[in-house]
Amino acid sequence: MSRIAENVRTGNMDFTLLKPIDAQFNVSARHLNVLRFPDLLIGAGLLVYAAAGLPVTPGGVLAAAGLYLSGLVIVYCIWLALSTTAFWFVKTQNATELFNGVFGAARFPATSFPLPVRFFLTFVIPVTLITTVPAQAVTGQLTPALALVSPLLALALFVATRLFWQRAVASYTSASS
Repeated sequence: MSRIAENVRTGNMDFTLLKPIDAQFNVSARHLNVLRFPDLLIGAGLLVYAAAGLPVTPGGVLAAAGLYLSGLVIVYCIWLALSTTAFWFVKTQNATELFNGVFGAARFPATSFPLPVRFFLTFVIPVTLITTVPAQAVTGQLTPALALVSPLLALALFVATRLFWQRAVASYTSASS
């Protein structure tokens, strides 16, 4: 995602748009680093280790897995939307730093923030939907309303980000023209 701005600035986005593959999928998956796969295994191992000391139910684990997938879609959409602004504001390299700074709040449970900040991190920038809600599902503390909000928000963000991407690509003029 962080390479979108560079490709727009240099005109290399032309080559991406001319390929017979969806451009959004191409920019999203072209530079996946498979060497980071062990990090996923370590994270899964930590989840299993932490859950061993909790009263976990199979339903809670399935709900958490679905909510983690929703969280992954939410993160993808926010990051892609920030990166897509490079079609209009070419110098957006600092968007990645903004993204990392905001999502640094995801390291803490939502209950550690005051109520106004918690509201902001749940509904304006849905950081708590990415981490706290799946954790609540594992421990059985999740309300049905939040269980529905996360996947619905993920779907809505995916559709909105897709439309935003298509609009950005339609307004793209090559750096070389």
